[in-house]
Amino acid sequence: MNETDEIEMLATILAKPAPSSETVSRGRRQLQQVIGGRPGGRRRRRPGRLGAGLGFAAAAAAGAVAAAAVLNSGAAPAGPGAGHHRAVRLSAAQQILLTAAAAAARAPARTGTYWYVKEIWSQPGYQETDEIWTPHSGNPEWIWAGKKTNDRVVKIPVTPGFGLAGAPGTFRQLELMPPQPQRVIKARQRLIKARRSLHGSVPGMVTFGQLQKLPANPAALKAWIVAFNRNFLRNGGGVGPAHLGVFLSLTNLVAVLPAPPGVRAAAFRALATLPDVTSLGPVQGGQGLRLALGGNKHATLVVNTATSQVRDILTVTGVGGEVSRVSVTAHWVNRLP
Repeated sequence: MNETDEIEMLATILAKPAPSSETVSRGRRQLQQVIGGRPGGRRRRRPGRLGAGLGFAAAAAAGAVAAAAVLNSGAAPAGPGAGHHRAVRLSAAQQILLTAAAAAARAPARTGTYWYVKEIWSQPGYQETDEIWTPHSGNPEWIWAGKKTNDRVVKIPVTPGFGLAGAPGTFRQLELMPPQPQRVIKARQRLIKARRSLHGSVPGMVTFGQLQKLPANPAALKAWIVAFNRNFLRNGGGVGPAHLGVFLSLTNLVAVLPAPPGVRAAAFRALATLPDVTSLGPVQGGQGLRLALGGNKHATLVVNTATSQVRDILTVTGVGGEVSRVSVTAHWVNRLP
């Protein structure tokens, strides 16, 4: 039996239910007899195979525990012992997310003059594209939305900041497609005005500086986001289940917002701890991941594991089976069109 076989055997043993106390006691007595000889007999020390096997099993078990901690600690396995992490049996989706996390952590910090977001809204027989340019200050925004902005780039004063909270309202916009001309712009202005009058600022927003200082540890980042979304919902940011807000915020960090490399890496690792994320295998642009969000909603992430770039797609299926979706990509640019 080679080392790989022993690791896989150990993983199988660890996955089984814990033995009874009687079984444990019997096994301990048998082990003591093997190591020390039968009572009254000559104690014979038997170095080599048994001792090495026990030492290897202990080391492999420790490796399995350490590998399980990778998802929440953000630590990456390194060195010859990295092979022991196979005992964790990561899913295909988790492997994709952790590979992207490693790529994100290695990426150099980038910046530009404007953070550029491109949204493509579509359903059968209809498609529109919205483009948004936001400076570091978060104010103002420049928006181009085809006929909705008379085919011009429109400058809109907004409360400074970037939307981090997982706003369920995006799905409502999908359900109301196609929009009337100017509806999105006017609705956005009304929302900002109402939020400012009620709360003095827009809930669910963070500054560029706050984005740079978010926790770079997956568990700490996830806890921070849970509290952040709870405050967002408490202050009138919408109604939606907590897990939906957490997922949307984490995908915002990896796909939509100008988060630094360490925060993006932590967000990928936090996504790997969420249940029900499944792999779609290779798709155009990278590896596909899917998460059902309840009812007629689901999210798809297209992840380039080499660069950690992500395309975020939110989808709503109508009563008649029609599919409406919005696909979002983002990156830095240095000038307006």
